[in-house]
Amino acid sequence: MSLIVLPPDFKIISSLRYDPALVAVGKQGAAQSSTDPFSTPYYLLPYHQARLRNAATCFGWGKALAFLQQDTNQFAKYLDTFIPDDTKPWRLRIVMDKMGTCEVEINPTTLMDPLNLLLPSETSPQTTVWRVYIDSERIAPSVFTTHKTTARDFYTAARLRSGIVSLLEQAEVLLVNPAGELMEGSITTPYFRRRDLAEGEGGPAWITPPLSSGGNAGTTRHYALTEGFCMEHTIAATDLVDGEECWLSNSVRGFIRGKIAIEQASSLNKQHPQRHPSFSALLLPPLPPIYPVSIHQSSLYESSAIMKFFENVFTYDYSFPAVSLAYFLRYPNPYSRHVLTTDVIDRYVDPSTQRLHTTRLHLKKSKVPSGILKLLPKGIGGSDNSGQSYILETTIVDAKEGWMQTESRNMEWTGILSVVEKQFYQRQPLEGALDTLEGLSLDDKRSEQTTVRTTVTFRSRFGQGKLLGRKKAEPSSDHTGDYEEEAPKRGLFSSLSTAGIQRTIELIGLNRTRDAVLKSKQGMNVVLERLRSGGIVGVLEGMRQDREAVYGPEGGPWKRVWLTGNGHASIEDDDH
Repeated sequence: MSLIVLPPDFKIISSLRYDPALVAVGKQGAAQSSTDPFSTPYYLLPYHQARLRNAATCFGWGKALAFLQQDTNQFAKYLDTFIPDDTKPWRLRIVMDKMGTCEVEINPTTLMDPLNLLLPSETSPQTTVWRVYIDSERIAPSVFTTHKTTARDFYTAARLRSGIVSLLEQAEVLLVNPAGELMEGSITTPYFRRRDLAEGEGGPAWITPPLSSGGNAGTTRHYALTEGFCMEHTIAATDLVDGEECWLSNSVRGFIRGKIAIEQASSLNKQHPQRHPSFSALLLPPLPPIYPVSIHQSSLYESSAIMKFFENVFTYDYSFPAVSLAYFLRYPNPYSRHVLTTDVIDRYVDPSTQRLHTTRLHLKKSKVPSGILKLLPKGIGGSDNSGQSYILETTIVDAKEGWMQTESRNMEWTGILSVVEKQFYQRQPLEGALDTLEGLSLDDKRSEQTTVRTTVTFRSRFGQGKLLGRKKAEPSSDHTGDYEEEAPKRGLFSSLSTAGIQRTIELIGLNRTRDAVLKSKQGMNVVLERLRSGGIVGVLEGMRQDREAVYGPEGGPWKRVWLTGNGHASIEDDDH
């Protein structure tokens, strides 16, 4: 790997499911093999260890390889130290660097039938069917497609090209190499029925692309091959048929039914060349071109490798209309007393899509964390740390389809730490649920829940550009200038590299966000319960009580956004 230039924070990763029901289910359904993948509550843990070892070997990371050589049971005990509650399922993301440092990110995951984690059959209890698209562009195979790493921009680009804007969407896109062969899915391994299987012939009935086509050596793929569910076979993208059934798998969701959607994708592309164009500005910065490995582009992985992120999935036991309304009515509440004011900057309904677009500005009590201030040179972040900051929030609501996309970002101190929170709310129909939300009032009964996926990214640019510079003398009318590096500082600041300070700042932000996300859920549940028990009037009365509890009868800074001309309460800015 000496010919490939890797960014300093490039890492190898593996994601898997922790489920206490796994061991019992595995004993019922798993075939005997040399290494039992169901020996722990960690789904296919031996295969994840093997995958990480192979990646460490490929990149020549001796220290990481030494850590991964430990016994699987020892590795499981190490992972146990990160599990908050061993009676619930969790999503784990194992992240390793070249020095052998192993980080484990834990997030809640939805409950599911554990039988879906076993090999599927024609009678498997699967009712959910994912739409499966074929990427319109070609991806050059490389070590970054074979091994799972933090270099994942090309997967994101493929999903966006197919109009998949959230991990909550029940949709997948298949990657295709320059030879026109299927490689893999963006987040799953695909399986297709054998074309050459004669009647009465033995052997597996399903095939999956070989690693020689350039796809990822996935753990569920390893499991399916080892247990004889499938065999490797080259699959041309042009051989797939619209409506063809397939299976998909990954180590968090297990095995999922899929159906090829060629004509649907073609029709959508003709009608809307850029599906969900309004999401492009909300989701990601412009994506760089995807180069073959031989070009050695280290900048290709910059956006995914130098940022930290926090991801969380939560399900509200309320319908989507209630949750989306509560979102706009959530300030103030007992868990958000740091929010001073909320103003609607813009609101309109797109006539072509009937989607509601809203831009709001929140003023919050917020200081630069003391842990970050200790990392900064004297004079930066101290005297003018006013204790207030603005948060810009944009939302898109599709009431007919039952989803809402939000993005919030800080407006100050973005050079020290930029925090971007993106959420995707989606209705989750239960048995007997209505097929559509159109024409229904808020009080109509529905058998549904609402799931929200929260992703928060943290990026520090501290030490880049003029933040640490001192401007040279120049005429006051000149709006340009050069910056020279300041003299080295003493103490903690001087002992850390710029990259080290950036990572530390990002980690501090990540740790604060864990608590903030929990309080946000608690606040939403308070508003939802008020809405359920007292309707809009109950929510408004709760807002008044929360406001007075903090600021007294006068209402403090909320007064100017709460009262209009004649002094009567108004919800104009938060109603939709």
